[in-house]
Amino acid sequence: MAVSMTGFGSGSVQLENWQCTTEMRTVNNRFLDVNIRLPAGFQHLVAPLTQVVKQTCHRGKVDCTIILSVKNQENSQLCLNAALAKNYGSVLTEFESVTRIPVRIGLSDLLKIDDLIQVPQPDPTSDFFSTLIHDSLKLALEQLHVMRQKEGEALMKDIKGRLVSSTAFLEEIEQISHSLPTAYYQRLCEKLATLDDKLEFDQERIRQELALFADRCDITEEITRFRTHLEHIDGVLMENEVGRRADFLLQEFNREINTIASKSNNAKISQLVVEIKGQLEKIREQIQNIE
Repeated sequence: MAVSMTGFGSGSVQLENWQCTTEMRTVNNRFLDVNIRLPAGFQHLVAPLTQVVKQTCHRGKVDCTIILSVKNQENSQLCLNAALAKNYGSVLTEFESVTRIPVRIGLSDLLKIDDLIQVPQPDPTSDFFSTLIHDSLKLALEQLHVMRQKEGEALMKDIKGRLVSSTAFLEEIEQISHSLPTAYYQRLCEKLATLDDKLEFDQERIRQELALFADRCDITEEITRFRTHLEHIDGVLMENEVGRRADFLLQEFNREINTIASKSNNAKISQLVVEIKGQLEKIREQIQNIE
């Protein structure tokens, strides 16, 4: 079943006092382009996470954001940045030694120092956080896939409806094409009737002209190929990866319908061709959103 390249999915996993939230957004793209944003220090997980994404997404631009946060701030233990505190202590001691001015530091002064008091930070080397991130990503992928499937079903319904309309227009074109030689013969006779009655006309030459016209405006082969493409695309639309093959078939559809328009030289057929080309253009726009 066809899957849309457009979708959104999110997944959140909580373990102990940590929470990992993953958000994924996808849009149409000719190839698969995966962009994963991770917390600082976890960039080594980009490659394995990308492989996980490729198991679900085969085309499209995928933007993935992964955030690690403390679930309950009240239960988290604050810690002192010992290295930073030691550096500040050394500087202040040196200041007192040089200036002979005593330094008095209060709690409010300490709290103004960035990163002196820290909340727990995730350890990039820990399997605990790696598992947390993977589980969150898988949940987001599942939700994303469900949404892309629903979107794909809606696209397929629209595409099939437009193919049915195109088939109906084609049948009408075929019916009109059968009457083209007769209509041309009638017009030719009417024009000849307006000429001088004393003029003699070679009936064999008229029949040859009629045969040439019938051959020039014969669109039987084009209609047959168009129908063959319709049967082929029905099968393509049932495959897992639709986009590329369906896009190629649409080019063939347009080639046949353009030939029909140029050969028939009939106002009604030209109008029907415009209707079919309009349907094909809408289908092309929808196909571009299918994986």
